[in-house]
Amino acid sequence: MTSQANVNNFDSISSETMVAAIRMASGRTGNFISPAQVDVGVGGNPASNVVAEWRLRLNPTISGAWGEADNGRGNVQTMSSGTFSGGTIVGGGLVASRSAIEFDPATAFALALGSNASGESDIIALTVQCSTAENATGKLGWRELF
Repeated sequence: MTSQANVNNFDSISSETMVAAIRMASGRTGNFISPAQVDVGVGGNPASNVVAEWRLRLNPTISGAWGEADNGRGNVQTMSSGTFSGGTIVGGGLVASRSAIEFDPATAFALALGSNASGESDIIALTVQCSTAENATGKLGWRELF
């Protein structure tokens, strides 16, 4: 088992913005990949009273460039920016300055990536929306069992 994360910074988020996404690489859909952690930070001034809502979306339609994860195994692809629409909201929360969530094993298992009959991987995307335009950082961590 190994852990990995996709961390990204964004300026002036006020509408729901995808900050990280993961999927299994083509031809690697037999692996067990599960989200393990969400970490969201908002701005640098907690006194500004900015609140952010984060969401995990399952299988949104995404436009952008997928890249190989930095861990070198080739099992997971990540995306750090792009446009999205739809998807089923499978998790979420509110953040006033910074919040880190570690998924318990049962939740991680329930969120594990699968694939459809055509062999296309599920996608999990982390989105963030601030109450007013504010800088934000998002991190989506995952575990690989092989």
